Amino acid sequence: QVDVSSYKDPWEYGGDTGLKNLTASVKKLNNMSQSSVRGMDISSYTALKKAGVKYYDFDGKETSLLKVLHDNGVNYIRIRIWNDPTNEKGETYGGGANDVAAGLEIAKEAAQYDMKLLLDFHYSDFWADPALQKVPKAWEKDKNDTEKMKQNVYDFTKDTIKKFQEVGADIGMVQVGNEITNGMLDIMPDRSKGETYKDTWGNAKNAKILCGYLKAGIKAVRECTPKALVTLHLESMGYGKCSEIMNAWEQNGVDYDVFGSSFYQFWQGNSSKNALAGLQKIENLAKSRGKMYAVMETSWLNSLKDADGTPNVIGEGHANAKVYSDDPQGQVDALTDMYQTLLSNDNGLGAFYWEGAWIPVKAGWTNWKYNKDMSDRYGTGWAAQGAKGYYPDNKMYYNGQPAWGGCSWDNQTLFDSNGYPLQSLKFYKDSVSKGKEQIIALKIVDKNGKEVYATQYVKVEVGKTRKITLPKFSGYYPKNKNYNMTLKGTQEGNTVQKVVYTRTAAGPAISYNYRVKVTKKKYKLYKNFKWKKSKTKVYKKTYVAKYRYDHKNGNKYLALYTKGGKFVGYINKKAVKRLGSATQPEQGKAYTYGKRVKIKSKKYKLYKNFKWKKSKTKVYKKTYVAKYRYKHENGNKYLALYTKSGKFVGYINAKAVKVIK
Repeated sequence: QVDVSSYKDPWEYGGDTGLKNLTASVKKLNNMSQSSVRGMDISSYTALKKAGVKYYDFDGKETSLLKVLHDNGVNYIRIRIWNDPTNEKGETYGGGANDVAAGLEIAKEAAQYDMKLLLDFHYSDFWADPALQKVPKAWEKDKNDTEKMKQNVYDFTKDTIKKFQEVGADIGMVQVGNEITNGMLDIMPDRSKGETYKDTWGNAKNAKILCGYLKAGIKAVRECTPKALVTLHLESMGYGKCSEIMNAWEQNGVDYDVFGSSFYQFWQGNSSKNALAGLQKIENLAKSRGKMYAVMETSWLNSLKDADGTPNVIGEGHANAKVYSDDPQGQVDALTDMYQTLLSNDNGLGAFYWEGAWIPVKAGWTNWKYNKDMSDRYGTGWAAQGAKGYYPDNKMYYNGQPAWGGCSWDNQTLFDSNGYPLQSLKFYKDSVSKGKEQIIALKIVDKNGKEVYATQYVKVEVGKTRKITLPKFSGYYPKNKNYNMTLKGTQEGNTVQKVVYTRTAAGPAISYNYRVKVTKKKYKLYKNFKWKKSKTKVYKKTYVAKYRYDHKNGNKYLALYTKGGKFVGYINKKAVKRLGSATQPEQGKAYTYGKRVKIKSKKYKLYKNFKWKKSKTKVYKKTYVAKYRYKHENGNKYLALYTKSGKFVGYINAKAVKVIK
């Protein structure tokens, strides 16, 4: 019989929760190599060490956190960098107290174990995320001076990288900005006005300023550590949103290597299948832009319990907490599914587990007061008392009580609340099935060295060869028209190789997408650019010109299609008259008109729509409100007629009416 009188809940009082004894089965992943990014963000480590937190290996021996991670396959460390996370009294804001000095302490230790670093610049004094991107206090005076702000970004990035280099850090990647979906450095949507990310990245003025800041940071990275990969990081997994923001970067000439996302399964819905499909879609988006891809933040639950007195972001009752089991095996399963998806494409680098060692200073939720005191002193909790008045009250308080002190992530770590590793940590070593890899970036260029297609990435195991097929695309072909190529892995890391393509006579298909009318009879229609004539009669007919070709003979040709999408042929651009955009209706934009009119002529028909379906309504000599006017591609102007009560009547040629004053 068990004596329950002496039982103490380990989650309440900080005893052995049993998590470290739970087994977890890890399988080898076909594409997981020794070079795959198996990273972890341990930004809070310096603060935790100062507060006396200890970590252990699988033999129960106290040891350095970096050694435990290294011995179990973690090869990359992510460190967030804040400019000045202290108030005017010198008190810490908390959150790991991640100034440059705290990061350097981690870097020194990581260097002992030959671990690469990802430096994550927030360009803020505290948390920078999609909801809040505050300008560092020291830069506040310059925030309306774009040039000074760019210089601030450049100087801080460069100075910081140099300090990390001085302590022997192997900087493999630099993240310029953190979760910048809505903007950065205080250029953010005004929620009170209903603004969204479109008002930052979709606004030409704002996008130019933001991209200027990104380019300043990137310039510093390229100058200081040219071999490091530059990463831009969004928290969003929305395909359309990511694509639009990437468009802004592209239009403003932002030069980066890696597109990164935050991928938390519990925030992607309750279907792992759908979430992983979304992940694959975003990775393919990066591939289509010639970029590598990595998950910059991810995690899963080891339990639903709280171990430090600060409520967890994902706890008991959360709707999506059962996608995987809430134990070490669930963590392994989540990582396995994610990595299988990530590494299915050659542009997939890997992922970083977010704060996998952010455990309580003193385990047990009854020790909340102690943990709060330690956070106020060392910055070990997600926030500290020093952040009052700087960080919004709605984040600092819950039901009028302080919400800082501990960490809201202690049930997602790969260690138990007393610092002992969980079996899930072994994933990073036991899932590896291949040796070291070389990632070859194939730059597709013309004879002048100009890139003519998205960069292709190919992973080749060092010491081995791999046969690939080069991409086929309009307007160019590789030398000797041979699309087969063999690549050899000669060294670990990232290298660049140029592949020269020759331009065809017609050149590439340039997106055009206008409706056109063939107005000149003397130009021939061709089936192809071998000048085989088509018998199709196109004179005076209207088509969609999807593409334009700038031929070497000096002429421009249009590829004509029917409205139904059937290819018609190629014709000289001089043969046609451009009507309007293929994406816009033929009647054009609806312009507000708002005048009372009387139908003065019988000869004009009334139409139900612009497919010219006639209306039987008798309108001659009647009076209506013409709400809108349309300038149709056929050269006529039409009015949309409504009754006084607002009922739509039909469309009529503007010549049929007389305006009543």
